[in-house]
Amino acid sequence: MILDADIKGAFDNISHNYLLEAIGSVPGRELIKQWLKAGYIEDEMFNATEQGTPQGGVISPLLANIALHGIEEAIGVTHNSKGQISGKRAVVRYADDFVCATRGRLCRVERKLSA
Repeated sequence: MILDADIKGAFDNISHNYLLEAIGSVPGRELIKQWLKAGYIEDEMFNATEQGTPQGGVISPLLANIALHGIEEAIGVTHNSKGQISGKRAVVRYADDFVCATRGRLCRVERKLSA
């Protein structure tokens, strides 16, 4: 079975604190933090950004991939010692979009994602 999915609201709801903790002390961390907190102007009014990344922003897909790192394990994808998929499920993910292929039923995958 194949599941093609988009995580609704992923870009709008990424936690800045979680993301900054995930990237650790990499070079450019403070620049990324400033970019996340920069806010935006709409109808001549400044709006602070306390969470999320701008959808369509050049760095947003990378930040979404960092924030969602580990989703494959949560779905139940397993790999052998060479990094090749060895279980009954496979996932291809880019930012908030992913395709899950499985030999079994998808209901188990859906339950894990909603928990």
